[in-house]
Amino acid sequence: MSASLDNTVRLWDLRSPVFQGQLNLTAPLLCAYDPTATVIAVASPAAQSVLMYDARNYDKAPFATFDLRDMEANFSRNSLGETSASPGDWTKIEFSNDGKRLLVVTNGPGHYVLDSYEGLLQAYCVRPQGRTNRISPADVGALRERQSNRHSGSVGVSGQGDACLSPDGRYVIGGSGDNGLYVWDPQDGEYGSSAEGAERVLQPSADLTSRGSGTAAVVAYNPRHNLLVTADDAVVFWLPEMD
Repeated sequence: MSASLDNTVRLWDLRSPVFQGQLNLTAPLLCAYDPTATVIAVASPAAQSVLMYDARNYDKAPFATFDLRDMEANFSRNSLGETSASPGDWTKIEFSNDGKRLLVVTNGPGHYVLDSYEGLLQAYCVRPQGRTNRISPADVGALRERQSNRHSGSVGVSGQGDACLSPDGRYVIGGSGDNGLYVWDPQDGEYGSSAEGAERVLQPSADLTSRGSGTAAVVAYNPRHNLLVTADDAVVFWLPEMD
């Protein structure tokens, strides 16, 4: 499955050079299958929405739409209720291994963990260092400027999502924005459920900054094994410490 700046999402069979299906949507820049490949999530950062489709009937209307507009506005306000900062652009969406959660990764000060059935916020994972210097697929102007100034180095490179879920779905692991990684772990293994959202805000529970690890612009976890890999200028394999 691929999402494109031409406002399409296309489904492919790797045995054929021709796409097998197409959705025509407004700025559908991110997409993901659930682990069973029966549900398709398509994110439109411009519309601040995630559309959920039945993969077997993708040509029908989405069976659910998650509107994140109010959620993003909530996390861009300061304690006085004033808009203080951009919540960041979306760079990736990913289902948990059990299909129960959906992670929306941003290049801003935090990431969203949603319930994949109802779209309710389960956790907002705060990145203390704030935004990264990566542009997102939604920043079309910056992407086109980068293409026209390919050799100038004047425009930042695009981000491919610097966070992911652990195989058990409990942890969120993401780039710090500088060197190393942060790990977010909902307290006692449970996601907050405060109606006001206060308990849903998570600070990192661990800082995996490691000498020589560099910037983690891409973060991926092997879905079957406890193997974490990050990449930017270098690809780094992380070994777990069992204690």
